[in-house]
Amino acid sequence: MKNIIEHDIDKCNGQIGLYQLKKVEAIRTKNNYERLVNWLCGEFDLYLKNESEVLTIYFPNGWLNVRSFKDKYENVEIIVAGKSKISCQKIMEKVEHVFNHVIRFSEIKSRHIVSH
Repeated sequence: MKNIIEHDIDKCNGQIGLYQLKKVEAIRTKNNYERLVNWLCGEFDLYLKNESEVLTIYFPNGWLNVRSFKDKYENVEIIVAGKSKISCQKIMEKVEHVFNHVIRFSEIKSRHIVSH
């Protein structure tokens, strides 16, 4: 199956002992962004969250930020930061999985609406 997300991962050490992964993806619509936030909240439902303009999910050794920008909902920025490179990669993989489902769901839904 083709991976919908095609991008590079920016690795940066903003602080000593902190590892970060950052991705910027096209989200296309406000509905897709809201669905992504909703599904990520469900995926990480056992963790503390702050759902203001930026979704922040706190983990024992780090956090995840999701925000939209560029005309409000064209793109989404995802940042995973933490003390462990491996845990950041695992969290980013989960986020990618949810993101891919949101995009596939949107495409299937739009094809279904067009066919009726």
